[in-house]
Amino acid sequence: MELCCPGWSWRKLCAVKDKLKQGYCGDWWLTHGGIYIIKAGYTWLGTSHNNVNWNPFVWNRLSPPKHCFIGWLVVHGRLLIRDRLHKMHICEDIACCICGNQDESHAHLFFECAYSRECLSLINASLKINVPTGNVVQWWLKLRMRSILRKQMIGAVIQALVYRLWDMHNKCRVEGVLMRPSNLILLVQQDIRLRLQGLNSCRKISGLYKAWI
Repeated sequence: MELCCPGWSWRKLCAVKDKLKQGYCGDWWLTHGGIYIIKAGYTWLGTSHNNVNWNPFVWNRLSPPKHCFIGWLVVHGRLLIRDRLHKMHICEDIACCICGNQDESHAHLFFECAYSRECLSLINASLKINVPTGNVVQWWLKLRMRSILRKQMIGAVIQALVYRLWDMHNKCRVEGVLMRPSNLILLVQQDIRLRLQGLNSCRKISGLYKAWI
């Protein structure tokens, strides 16, 4: 009888099982009085993980979950952008599908591409801020403002812009559709307005930001 080679998922489960065995001494779990609970196991397995400084930017409460998820993929460089697809031997053409002038990468799409730079310029002009085209996350983390809510608002706007640029990128690649930057910014405003209404936070936003949304 020929035996089948175990699949990747089964091998990973066995590896986790072997790792968890190290947390026992006889029949006793090493923490929480010898009683195993899932939280204790998760914490024990994750002790080697380092804290990251971009956490408050990505997991911003003023950002919808789908924006946070795309932001999380961006900071890890894990979006399926053409330079990654090329390395995976999925596509040959790595030119930006929006501008077509440079190779498509995370750094190019956010915000070296002429289209994304124009969108960012519209945000800067409307909100009287100066978000750079370089490391946006580090700029936001170093930003000093009197109002934490206002800082969260700026972060949410940036993440909404990133999300809409990624959505526009996909439509451009699949459907050949590219809207004007000013129209894309209207979608960003709509995303922020709906999120704030859902959180009942619109009344807490004042001045220029409230007028913008």
